Amino acid sequence: MRRDIVAVFDADGSRPDLPALDPTDFSRFKHGAADATWRLGRHLADRVPEGVATAERLVLTASCFKFVPLASVALARVVGHRLNRTRAEAGLPPVTPTQFYRERLIEGDYSTMTLAEREAFIAGDVIRVDPEPLAGAAVLVVDDLRVTGFHEGRLASVLEAVGVPAATFAYCAVIDGTGDPTVERRMNTASVGSLDALARLANGDGFILNSRACKLILGAPAAEFAEFLRVVPEDLRRALVTAWECNGYAVMNRYRRAYETLVAA
Repeated sequence: MRRDIVAVFDADGSRPDLPALDPTDFSRFKHGAADATWRLGRHLADRVPEGVATAERLVLTASCFKFVPLASVALARVVGHRLNRTRAEAGLPPVTPTQFYRERLIEGDYSTMTLAEREAFIAGDVIRVDPEPLAGAAVLVVDDLRVTGFHEGRLASVLEAVGVPAATFAYCAVIDGTGDPTVERRMNTASVGSLDALARLANGDGFILNSRACKLILGAPAAEFAEFLRVVPEDLRRALVTAWECNGYAVMNRYRRAYETLVAA
């Protein structure tokens, strides 16, 4: 299957022809800040090749998830919104959103994994996609960061298996993380790496709950977790219960105590 790659920002100095990625904005986006998501999404939509953006049928998707979306899913929604405005003006139908469904979830943070650990996890991953909307359509896959290419390769193989001949993968940035893939973690936590910082986002305007925010909460020390629950809105606490139950975190040994504390709060 042919893969076309689009990058919007330079994150490591390897693409001086592109504007620099703001690490603060990127970190805030990764943890659910709606304003940062919209800023990055608008730039990404503007870089989608015209032949893809104006295809008669365009299917849009993001990275794979189970129930709780990743930050890239919110990014893809912004891209879809921007593309639909252009498509409406051109008399084209709106994009068709679809999902890569991930069966297997990990306990812990993928961004902290070594190269070998990432490769092993991706190789054993179970990912599905509905082939019906993909048939005969241009396919656009939106993600935030390409580090090793393992994940992209896995998604490409899933698309190829259902008969997709080509797809465009659009990223905020493409970096070479094969030497040190944990650079992704440093980028993710540039401005949001604690529950205090996450609570400020959650109490601000426009917070989008995603799996990275969930993992930050789930992995926090008990005292910090209790304080977080005390200061965030009640509707977020309810949303966390649903998210953790539906994503399976509630039954993972590593996260069971946090889930029980949340339910009792």
